[in-house]
Amino acid sequence: MPAGPPPGPGAFPGSPPGYGPPPGPQSYDPHGIGAAASRLSGGARRAAKVSLAVLGAVLASDDVVTMVVHGGFRGHAGVVALVGDRVVLVNERQWKPDVAILPVDPKLVVQGWQDERSATLTFIVEGAHDVIERIPDRALAIEIAQRVRHQAGG
Repeated sequence: MPAGPPPGPGAFPGSPPGYGPPPGPQSYDPHGIGAAASRLSGGARRAAKVSLAVLGAVLASDDVVTMVVHGGFRGHAGVVALVGDRVVLVNERQWKPDVAILPVDPKLVVQGWQDERSATLTFIVEGAHDVIERIPDRALAIEIAQRVRHQAGG
């Protein structure tokens, strides 16, 4: 005598009816860093893993990343992110990563350069400047510069 009908699609033998397989690993991404990083090229995404983790650690609980670009910041691999009304630059320097948080307002000036292989962005506020260089995703560098300029009102 059979024990009952076979399990439905996606169900495991012996699981209660109406329940699918157990859930897989869950990803917790309250800042949307994963979605922003998904736009990076494969090599940039791999190279930015540590910098993205540093970025996640320095953000406030309600911060959401609009977009992110990977490059070199203060001599180490790093990222620049547009987070609400701020630009956040971090790197993966061992023991004490560098973090720069710049308000996006009319005082912020963004300059950019590119060649056939990479781009460089310079963020200038009242004479002080922060540079992210060797950006492999040139189109994303152009886009973040345009977004920051637009948001700053210039």
